[in-house]
Amino acid sequence: PHSLRHGGATHDSLRTGDVAYVQFRGRWKSLESARRYIQTGRALLAAQRVPQHLHDVGRELSDTLVDAVSLLLDAVPPVPVRRVTFSL
Repeated sequence: PHSLRHGGATHDSLRTGDVAYVQFRGRWKSLESARRYIQTGRALLAAQRVPQHLHDVGRELSDTLVDAVSLLLDAVPPVPVRRVTFSL
């Protein structure tokens, strides 16, 4: 439900451009509450069309990044856990 409120508020904001309408539809008491749910920056970024060759490069880099971070995590020695006990 929480994600649907964000998505609905963002969709209504992009469609109408009217925060008061978003506030009414979402039943928020204040405009500030309605604005908090509107995620236009993320929505606009997600709606951008990227040329296929850039999309392919991004996918390749993200795959490589996951592999690199996984190797780094495997190379880091575990941190010893110290247990402290108290007795009364």
